[in-house]
Amino acid sequence: MPSSIFETEKAGVDPLYKYMSLQKFDRLLDVIYNQRLYMAKHDSLNDPYEGNLVATDVSHLQGENQDPIAFAAMLEAHDKRWQQSLSRYRICSLSNTWKSTLLWAHYADEFRGICIELSTADDSDIYPVKYESMNNIAQVLKCNDTPLTALTYKTTDWEHEEEVRVIREGHGYIDIRVKAVIIGHRVQENTRKCITEIVSPLGIETYLVVPTLNGLDKMNRRPRGPKYLAHQVD
Repeated sequence: MPSSIFETEKAGVDPLYKYMSLQKFDRLLDVIYNQRLYMAKHDSLNDPYEGNLVATDVSHLQGENQDPIAFAAMLEAHDKRWQQSLSRYRICSLSNTWKSTLLWAHYADEFRGICIELSTADDSDIYPVKYESMNNIAQVLKCNDTPLTALTYKTTDWEHEEEVRVIREGHGYIDIRVKAVIIGHRVQENTRKCITEIVSPLGIETYLVVPTLNGLDKMNRRPRGPKYLAHQVD
């Protein structure tokens, strides 16, 4: 059950969402029973430019008539220092919405997975991701080239994710409070029942996501029968 760290949770903070596959079911059990989420290193995430757009623009380091070999060595040293700085940080990627068809497809195994509704114990290190062109990001990071700033920017290719990030130095997990588990409509019925039986005694609601002509809705999966809850997509 959630520990006392949630007693000071801020009122009115919007819930956050984590999309997950069920291919490794033990990960779901870890999230549910330990009330935590894993924080990854930047180089294990799926964006090849993660945290490194600032490092691609180093023309300002080159002086006039500088020896090419010396400049190459300077670039290598600069990149090494930058990667060392980035490696101190861990990231947990979340979203502001459970209604994204693309996120269900990409991160929840094409609706064969789940989406967890949650709150965090501490929102002081939660950062909304800003989406800009590569050129704009490079300009921003010329003025503020810290790893933390770099990790809060992504290109517009990713803006559909509406990502929110927990970014910390040296932490492997973040403490969370699981509020609900939203189950993909392609999850087999016996697996749906299994999830409901696991989380219901812990006071965690379960829902089934329902594709409609108006977008994604969700249905409450109570042990005594489903009750439809209308959550129309704008």
